[in-house]
Amino acid sequence: MKFLLISHPKSITLKDWKLILAKSPASDEYEVCLSLTDAISHLQRDRFDAVIIDMGMSSYSTLKSLKMVNHIKFSQVTVVVTNDLVESISIPVDKQADIVIPRPFKINDALLALRAAKENYVVTSDARRMFLAGDSLSLQSMLHKRLSTKQNRQISGLDKWFLQVTFESLMSQGMKDKCKFLLSDLMMDRNDPTAKILMAKLLIADNRPSEALMLYADEIEGGSMSNAALFVMSQAFMSIGDFSSAKSLTSTIIANGVMEFDVFASHAKSLFECGEFKSSVEVELDSMKLRLDCKEDDEESYKRLIHYGNKYWVSNEAASTTLVSKLANAIGRGFRKHQKTWLKAAFLEYKLKETALRGDIQKLKLHIGSIVNKERSVLLQNRYLMEYILELAGKLNLDSDCLIKLQNVAEMTELSNVKINSDAIKKANESYEKAKELFECGNLSEAEEAGRKAYMLRPNNLESSLLFVNILIEIHVNLGSGRLLNQAFTILESIGHVGDRHPLFSEYTKTKEKIENLTLS
Repeated sequence: MKFLLISHPKSITLKDWKLILAKSPASDEYEVCLSLTDAISHLQRDRFDAVIIDMGMSSYSTLKSLKMVNHIKFSQVTVVVTNDLVESISIPVDKQADIVIPRPFKINDALLALRAAKENYVVTSDARRMFLAGDSLSLQSMLHKRLSTKQNRQISGLDKWFLQVTFESLMSQGMKDKCKFLLSDLMMDRNDPTAKILMAKLLIADNRPSEALMLYADEIEGGSMSNAALFVMSQAFMSIGDFSSAKSLTSTIIANGVMEFDVFASHAKSLFECGEFKSSVEVELDSMKLRLDCKEDDEESYKRLIHYGNKYWVSNEAASTTLVSKLANAIGRGFRKHQKTWLKAAFLEYKLKETALRGDIQKLKLHIGSIVNKERSVLLQNRYLMEYILELAGKLNLDSDCLIKLQNVAEMTELSNVKINSDAIKKANESYEKAKELFECGNLSEAEEAGRKAYMLRPNNLESSLLFVNILIEIHVNLGSGRLLNQAFTILESIGHVGDRHPLFSEYTKTKEKIENLTLS
């Protein structure tokens, strides 16, 4: 198809229109005009399948001027108009514009509309996405205005497209009675492809999927169905729990070259329900990519992706590092956009899984330490992330301080019955208690050895650090060892800031004052 875009250099939608046209098939051609004079010049010397007028710079006078350029050429052109005002949606139609797409529109929707008009194309995607919420009545009025001028109520391909858009908009708001009225009022032939599709959707929404399947009984046997009909039938099969048949139909649609994220999402669900977990993740990722291209990714799509991913991870299939990495990246994009805690938790979980699959133990330990120290609130709110880290903790030789913090978080959640069995924690606690006892008894030599061991096992633990520092200070006072005093000062400096609400703040302050006084003397 050949397009002509008429816009304005300062139009806020010019970039969006260019993006839409750039995403059209390679066989499409388009010209961009930034003035009415330039547009008229193009129309006088060339023929276009569709003219797109950005209402950000145009009005009825623009439409009228273009209609007067060359009535014969222009009478066959579809005019697509975008308009900010929902209330005036029918005005451009009264003034001869064929299709109205109010802002904000979605990528690819304009091309679907153009092909609907040009090729009697049956829209397979969810047409309601093209219209703002609350447009149903305006659309219904627009549709009846178009049909009232038709002789014998003959319905063209463009009329069918309008019918689908109106139907989908009404359905999205739960107005099934209005949908029934709309179909009966049009008095369409029940064998008309568009009428069948809409009737089947209505039956599925009414929890009558078996009746929807009966509408296509002959076509199913003969194997001659459009992609739109195949998709509706797949929804009917899913409604009755026949996911194998649904999978077969959506697979056929995809093989036919249809790149709609609704189709891919349905295919992924069918694969998942059939126990093909890896394939369900792969297809859902493809669906997610299509959603991102159309700026249609939502929280529900990420919930499905995570659900499929979790099932794939615990299945008997060997986890693919590449696939888990793609999962982590996709979920990470979702978190950056939606800023939800559950998305962040899932992202952290799959980054850990990716690192574990790569076999980078050191990096895995660093990741876990970072999560335990910096993402406490995320851990408290997400069982799956907590369970996976606890699972890893039983296999890795983690720092005892990290293990103790992890145990504390586990005890604050519903996983309070989980205990981390670690020799490191046990040894650290034993060394600390022994050092404390020896220090209180005045056995400084053995206290230093036990205190050093406790500190080395838990270098980030304030209690162990303060005990060891005080042992070193006492040895310095008794033996005059400057080396030990410097060591004590270094350890205290490495602790960093201790807030005044910390239970050990008072002891920390006293210890710090001791070292400062000894250093000055």
